Amino acid sequence: PDGKTPMRRGWHENAITTAEEAVAHWSEHPDSNLAFCPEDEGLAIIENDPGGSVASLNLPATYEVQSPRGGTHYYYIGSVPPSASKLGPHIDTRGRTSYVLIPPSVVNGKKYKVKAARDYAALPADIEVRLNVKPEVKKAEADVPEDDARNVAEAKRIIGRYKPAIEGQGGDNHTYTLCSRLVRDHNLSVDTALELLEPWNAKCVPPW
Repeated sequence: PDGKTPMRRGWHENAITTAEEAVAHWSEHPDSNLAFCPEDEGLAIIENDPGGSVASLNLPATYEVQSPRGGTHYYYIGSVPPSASKLGPHIDTRGRTSYVLIPPSVVNGKKYKVKAARDYAALPADIEVRLNVKPEVKKAEADVPEDDARNVAEAKRIIGRYKPAIEGQGGDNHTYTLCSRLVRDHNLSVDTALELLEPWNAKCVPPW
């Protein structure tokens, strides 16, 4: 309550995911704030804190939330790692393995508020590239390890919580984000990733 620190240890693994859990939690802790992991919803957040400027990033108009300190959170369809000032002074990102507070949460007595209720725009490709650049490491095919059981289990958990892709609603980018996450972040082989994605793909409109 009135803060940003998660009440649950291991917040991502122990996140509230059902209406029953939500009712039980807020019945006991009615002043709790709300937060979510953007990556779980196929989203990437750019946080422009007071003193920063996103003018040079040429960001497309999208859904916006005003933070209690007067900053702005820009919501995009895409995938980013958490970062601090990598895109510019006082400009942070939240996405994979990170969380962001949402309205009507209150911090230091001030609320998070919806600033612009627009549809989510796609994250500009150059932003994703700037945040995800890693040294290139080439491996011979024989050096690629077999899929780790823990990675497969985590991939199944992610897929189970990922909304289906809808054509005309950022479906291409939504699907790309999920596939990239499985292969890039969890080191799955393409064959294993495709096999795990089959049940999720069947729910997409249309299947991809």
